[in-house]
Amino acid sequence: MKPLHKVQEDTESLKQMLAGLTSGFQRNVALADKLKADTAKVMSWFCIVMALGESLFAQYKASYHVSVHSTKVYIVFPVSIFIVSSL
Repeated sequence: MKPLHKVQEDTESLKQMLAGLTSGFQRNVALADKLKADTAKVMSWFCIVMALGESLFAQYKASYHVSVHSTKVYIVFPVSIFIVSSL
């Protein structure tokens, strides 16, 4: 049988471990929510960019490339780069 002070130490150690795990879990939930919101924002801009790209493609008969870097969305044509918007 363990002495009472050893049980108390073990209990305190487990409480600290649980607090750390809880903090990490809450941080991961917050990061997942931010990722979900950022993904929704990028997807909405992607739809706008694709529509704009199709319009410019039809107008200029040129190939284009859509890319997302950091917080900017770019449509790249062979001769120009249009910055559509900051997210």
